[in-house]
Amino acid sequence: MNKIIEISQLLNTPDQTYINGAVEGYLVQIRPPFKGGAPGKAKLQDGGQSIDVSLWGQGFTHWQGKRDRFSGKGMKITEYKGAKQLSVGDKVLVESAAAD
Repeated sequence: MNKIIEISQLLNTPDQTYINGAVEGYLVQIRPPFKGGAPGKAKLQDGGQSIDVSLWGQGFTHWQGKRDRFSGKGMKITEYKGAKQLSVGDKVLVESAAAD
């Protein structure tokens, strides 16, 4: 099992760092891509902390408001206009974390 990385840890991770572990939280404010080839956007929140998320690949709207776990290769911290973001690639595994 991958170690769980807290959102507070993501916010303190340097720009352009790949994430090696699992990230859990509630995916909210999901917005589809503005144009083809762009990522969808959302916020991942947990325990009063939140981070903006870029979601590459297929739709994520069915994960709205649920406790989700992101794991596998393809997650990276990026910084845009001074704010940390989590980029979630299309090969990242997304599953419900509620069973744990």
